[in-house]
Amino acid sequence: IVERIKNAGKMAIVHVDLITGLSGKEICVDFLRNSTRADGIISTRVNMIQRAKELQMITVFRVFVIDSMALDSLLGVRPDAIDILPGLMPGIIRKVRALTGLPVLAGGLITEKQEVLQALDAGALAISSTAPAVWQM
Repeated sequence: IVERIKNAGKMAIVHVDLITGLSGKEICVDFLRNSTRADGIISTRVNMIQRAKELQMITVFRVFVIDSMALDSLLGVRPDAIDILPGLMPGIIRKVRALTGLPVLAGGLITEKQEVLQALDAGALAISSTAPAVWQM
């Protein structure tokens, strides 16, 4: 899949946490880099983000913002972008942008056009969604 994406002239950023059979250990990032030539990773695991940064890969730190402790976890990591879930919180999107100065993606539970617009208006760079209807908006 990575090869097809790269042949189409696109960057391949792999959600490493969702690959069945790979553990949460940093060696998985090495495997992705060396065996697939992926350009970057998405992960909820700080150790994976740190290893990908060491390998000069693009990193997207996915955070489930359920409380203030989750927000605090953002300050110790320096990914290239942050993916906030659920993405239905414009105030949190603004706060994360202000706290980190990093690009923010919004994902999770976004299904309506108004929700997409609210996230983008709040400063989200992009929307992450598994809902095909959102892809067509």
